[in-house]
Amino acid sequence: MAAALNAPNDGLLPTDVLREILLRLPANVLCRFRLVCRSWRSLTSDPIFAKAHSSRHPLVVCLHADAGRRGCSREIRFVDLSGNIVKRISTGQDWDGHGLTLQHNLLCVTHVKGKACVVHPATGAITVLPSDIAAKHENNSTAIYSMSIIGQVPSTGEYKVLRIHRYHMDDEPEQTCDVITLGGSSSGGAGSWRVRQRPPIRVMTTSFHEAVVGGVAYFLLDGYLLANVKRDAIASFDLATEEWRSTTFRGPLNDLLTGADDEHRISLYLARLNGCLVTICRNYQDWRDEDCCIDLWFSMDIDKGLWTKRYCLRSVPSLLHEGLVFPLVALDNERILLWVNGAGILREYNTRASTSTNLATIQNCFSVSMYQGSLLCSS
Repeated sequence: MAAALNAPNDGLLPTDVLREILLRLPANVLCRFRLVCRSWRSLTSDPIFAKAHSSRHPLVVCLHADAGRRGCSREIRFVDLSGNIVKRISTGQDWDGHGLTLQHNLLCVTHVKGKACVVHPATGAITVLPSDIAAKHENNSTAIYSMSIIGQVPSTGEYKVLRIHRYHMDDEPEQTCDVITLGGSSSGGAGSWRVRQRPPIRVMTTSFHEAVVGGVAYFLLDGYLLANVKRDAIASFDLATEEWRSTTFRGPLNDLLTGADDEHRISLYLARLNGCLVTICRNYQDWRDEDCCIDLWFSMDIDKGLWTKRYCLRSVPSLLHEGLVFPLVALDNERILLWVNGAGILREYNTRASTSTNLATIQNCFSVSMYQGSLLCSS
């Protein structure tokens, strides 16, 4: 960064003043300003500048499709907190994509039938992952559902994609999984799928029920009733060793889920919030209850089953009216950015005052997440 600050900027402004001005502009404008001169390009491409810019201009990333259209090309959109579209990326494929996961500067989009592609937002590069099923799985029935989840191994910097297939074998659901390593730390290239052990217990692979933190993929359980474990127990897959943990982790509500009534009163989700694994507990008395609450439990020590309830969001509108309300990021001044799934609304919630403000409406979008990288720099 020192080199960028000391470089001539081909103008009359001191570089530190120019830097402060450019930091105020959105990413799509800065990408055009790079054409002005080499020094501007060098300044706006610097990783430290890009990180500072991302902290000032948080972006939401989502999949977008025209209402009522099926089989059309899905578009990846990057949207600021006012609802302005900063960047669009088309996969150029008839994806009918249903899921999007992200890790730092890379995105992974999953097709409902198992296809997946990796997208590098800063460059727009797209790598279509092999669609073949690993040889060991070929004798299984046709996968009726697949989900690909991207993550990074902290010790090596490698990016990997975990793909979980769901089958019906003799009318019983089964799951298999494969892993692929992407070429380089951020190039997006890929090798081939490797067969890995099945999950020790059936896991949920739908949006809002999985999260990747610290090189480990965590999942809520789909087969907890059969396994006689608590409903908030969590399964995990280590991307470094490419192995499932044989036992589940203890969830935050282990001693609070006491009876069958909890099946209807409490809904559970998983999230990566500000770098932490979070269990989201939506608690309401019945479908007509207007005063439900959402508790955010942060993992303090996953191995010991230690959790702390850091936020309680009250007076959240009923699920019946707006659908799932999902936290995206904890902002400063005790504010939480929420995605209201059914209404397509970005909402800011003040945890001190228990009040909320709608920031923007984003129509026809799904798989909404907080973007973790920068559109200015690939590092």
